[in-house]
Amino acid sequence: MQLRYTKTAIISFWVLAVALAALLSNVASTSHWIILAALSAIPPVVLWRLWNPPVPSMSDNIRKALRD
Repeated sequence: MQLRYTKTAIISFWVLAVALAALLSNVASTSHWIILAALSAIPPVVLWRLWNPPVPSMSDNIRKALRD
């Protein structure tokens, strides 16, 4: 599975889990939903920005150069 799809799946699961938790705890007011949405958006943004693919090793670079 590519990293982009893995990150998307984890973020989707997080959003659904937060929404389900809010529904189960009877969050009713609009202001609480806005605060919940803002706070629940922080972990996915951090995950998306900081989780980068691994840097290619020297042997990967050599193999790529020999193939080209």
